[in-house]
Amino acid sequence: MAETADEIKDSVVEAMAQAGHDRKRLRSVGLTSDAAVSAASTSYPDGSALIGISEAVLALVPVYSRHLALAVARPNSFLRRLRRQRPFDTALLAALLRYTSRVERSSGSVRTLTIPLEPFQQHTADLLATHSLRFVIAHELAHHLRGPLDADRLAYQAVLAAHDSGPPSLVPLGALVAVTVVHNVEKSLFVRGAGHPPVERRLGVLWEEVPFHDRASFNTAAAQLSEATDLATNFTQGSPPRVSWDLLPDVAGHPFVRCDELQSLTPAQLVIELHRWPSIGSGARALLDGRLDDAAGQWELPLALFRAWQVATPLAASTLRLALQKVRGLEELTPLERCPVVEAMAALVEHRVIGA
Repeated sequence: MAETADEIKDSVVEAMAQAGHDRKRLRSVGLTSDAAVSAASTSYPDGSALIGISEAVLALVPVYSRHLALAVARPNSFLRRLRRQRPFDTALLAALLRYTSRVERSSGSVRTLTIPLEPFQQHTADLLATHSLRFVIAHELAHHLRGPLDADRLAYQAVLAAHDSGPPSLVPLGALVAVTVVHNVEKSLFVRGAGHPPVERRLGVLWEEVPFHDRASFNTAAAQLSEATDLATNFTQGSPPRVSWDLLPDVAGHPFVRCDELQSLTPAQLVIELHRWPSIGSGARALLDGRLDDAAGQWELPLALFRAWQVATPLAASTLRLALQKVRGLEELTPLERCPVVEAMAALVEHRVIGA
């Protein structure tokens, strides 16, 4: 993106101030990428606030924007029509999204893979990403100003007012990307504790704001992004992943792929898988049987940790997995060997302790 996050925030603040909102209060709002969930605002007694946007949201906005640009950027010459962009590839986007989610679930770090774009497509992607981050920031500013009241509606109007380049039809698509990214992050990276309303309700609010002549393209894009997101964010234990790692040759042999394969196993099958390591397997059996004391003892984890996971909200998938990496017996494994073992353990904890 051409603009920094702070510059994007400043453009939203100015747009909302010109719309009649308290300029001083708006300008007292800070911005950080150190967010616990996806995006949130914290208000303080002096009227100031701090908006937090997670690294995952900041990383995924360009991924969605670049992919959507392939579908909406139009070649402007006959030569470019001969080299016209690929059609929207739902399966590829799902694989790209799954890669980011799988890495962060396992390690807590954010990594993304990108697709090549023509310069005119990259320009469109940059505009979409800017509108998207404006929407995320405006939504949190709206919470700061007016509580939970019509935050998405106010955010959309602010982004439209802040629009300064490119076709206005990209504004609703940028807002669409924002809502979809937040939904992705809260569904795929957290065992529980989503902080925003259901995505269907949020998209319904946006649709009402979209001009009539832009609704067809909005609906098409919403369906495409939603399908890819649903494919990528299904982490239900016992159901096979629905993404194709073969579309990403550079990561097809990565241990994260093995982690994904474990999703197909039932809890009982996970215990069998873990019995290759006796101390870990005995703790897994105890966990499956509901004997938390024995499981904690076998894994040399405080029982209080299991109890905390039963009630803690939100609980990041990576927080759970990073804690389990300290279990006795794992130190003898290489980092590559450890990944699928920890994933199997985490899946059992989510099933028997957390109830995910």
